Amino acid sequence: MNTVNHADRHLFDYNMGFNDIIIRYAVMMLLGIIGGLTHQLWIMLLVVPVFIFAVTGWCPIHAVLGRNTSEQKQAH
Repeated sequence: MNTVNHADRHLFDYNMGFNDIIIRYAVMMLLGIIGGLTHQLWIMLLVVPVFIFAVTGWCPIHAVLGRNTSEQKQAH
């Protein structure tokens, strides 16, 4: 039987620092305001994933590129 060591695999670890999260919140607010003023539902729907990424502190683009701007130190 093949076992996977889940301790070595950290797919959804924090990979955004405080500044990145603040930028995500600013983008989220900007998209919400622009979408609301122009009545464009597709722009307002972009707010949802930006909000989720900001709240969780995890960005899929950072994960794919292997970037980590989080101040959290990983023990290795």
